[in-house]
Amino acid sequence: MTLSAFSAYRTFNSRLRCLATPCHTQDSICYHVTDIADGKNPGGVFTGDTLFIAGMGRFFEGVASEMIVVLDYLGSLPSETIVYSGHEYTAGNLAFAKHIDPSNPGLERLVEITQKNKVTTGLTTIGDEKEWNVFMRLDSEAVMLVFYHFLFVNLTLFKTAMRHHRRRILPRVPSWMRSES
Repeated sequence: MTLSAFSAYRTFNSRLRCLATPCHTQDSICYHVTDIADGKNPGGVFTGDTLFIAGMGRFFEGVASEMIVVLDYLGSLPSETIVYSGHEYTAGNLAFAKHIDPSNPGLERLVEITQKNKVTTGLTTIGDEKEWNVFMRLDSEAVMLVFYHFLFVNLTLFKTAMRHHRRRILPRVPSWMRSES
């Protein structure tokens, strides 16, 4: 059996949906598994290198706009869906999230989870990710403020560098060299 994006399969008492999630790689697929017998159970999502607890995968073949669409898509799964990520990067992702949004109360719960468990995959949900994952909260005020600050600082540095660069590379023409027409 060949698995393909946006297809669904039944195995025993489970339903497996393949979710196309291009960005880390263009052929990236996440798997959403639910129990056929228990329609109320939201199941779990196996996210591979796409979504990590409090983080996301790097863009090897994609761009940021694709990842935003992918994370919105994963965020549309039921909030109770358990997240099974492909790697254990929670401690580093938590430190980054605290740097971006130190007053986020959800991060204290994640601190407790990481202190009590060496491996955190399977202990959090899509709802948790929407609460503390910076990349699933791009429209939150705290994240937008950091983003705008980053842009402002970098634009200011860029403008300063360009002014300095122009002065160094394109010096002003001395008055005695100007044509008198």
